Amino acid sequence: MPNRTPFAPVAIFAAAVLAGCATTEVDPDILLEAEDAIALAERAGARDFAPLELEQAVELRDAAAEHVAAGEPMLASRSVQRSALQAQLAIVRAEGAQARAELQRARTELQRLTGELRDAFGDRIEIDATEESFR
Repeated sequence: MPNRTPFAPVAIFAAAVLAGCATTEVDPDILLEAEDAIALAERAGARDFAPLELEQAVELRDAAAEHVAAGEPMLASRSVQRSALQAQLAIVRAEGAQARAELQRARTELQRLTGELRDAFGDRIEIDATEESFR
């Protein structure tokens, strides 16, 4: 009669479970959060005003896709979250840069109009705006 140990079936079962865990499929829809955030950032002007932040969001999304393909749900989830946050940062930076550009355009227009008033009325008009108030 062969010598059987009670641990052999347990060891075989444990190996099968671990092998199954190594090939866990991750739902690729997990990437949608990152893709949506990146699309929002692009629509907000991140390509022009926050290209570094947008590029990092794309790289993190690509890393998440690799983790999905490798069956690494935790790493995929973390990369998706980081990608979405980076895309949100790109949105904030892009909106801030656009607001600064609009403010500069308004300052330039105000200075042009102030110059026109001075040209038209000379010293007869007192303009309350000073260079200090443009900053």
